[in-house]
Amino acid sequence: MSTEHYIGNELELFQHAVNWKSYYGNMIRPYLKGTVMEVGAGIGATTQTLCDGSQDSWICVEPDNDLAIHIESKIKSALLPSICQLRKGILKDQPSGEMYDAIIYIDVIEHIEYDAEELKEAAKRLKQDGKLIILVPAHNWLFSPFDKAIGHFRRYNKKRLVQAVPPSLKRVTLRYLDMVGLAASSANKLLLKQSYPT
Repeated sequence: MSTEHYIGNELELFQHAVNWKSYYGNMIRPYLKGTVMEVGAGIGATTQTLCDGSQDSWICVEPDNDLAIHIESKIKSALLPSICQLRKGILKDQPSGEMYDAIIYIDVIEHIEYDAEELKEAAKRLKQDGKLIILVPAHNWLFSPFDKAIGHFRRYNKKRLVQAVPPSLKRVTLRYLDMVGLAASSANKLLLKQSYPT
């Protein structure tokens, strides 16, 4: 089993971004049916937003032991639905025969050096008509000290994300989501130059 230590410390802060999570959650929740795997589940904040308990199962994959403790605690205290299960490690550590209706990466792929290799592995684990759902920070020209501090290898434009996704998958939608965030990131990059958000 692969274990990694997550170098960022923004997850506690971002768990309170309820409006943002609700906004993107409304777009992707219709695809979260049946068996779902969430890769890089962090402290379970995204799971709390997206998993409503109607799915057959929800596998939270997390390689950082310290972060995994948060997920485990939320499962035990029923802050997450009983269908949730924690698995430590990375995608490649999970049983290869298991197939999923949806595999999600919410603010995760940018932390993985070999993104195309990771997504190729994910595609192998999708059922027929399964969905691969990816949310990433946009525009590499916005790459900042904050990105570096929390372990981002890159940010994405549409072309770069398409290049990382296996061509065998059929695209359902590809869009930019957050113009307000774009303005805030631009202001930080050009003016404030903060290495950590407030």
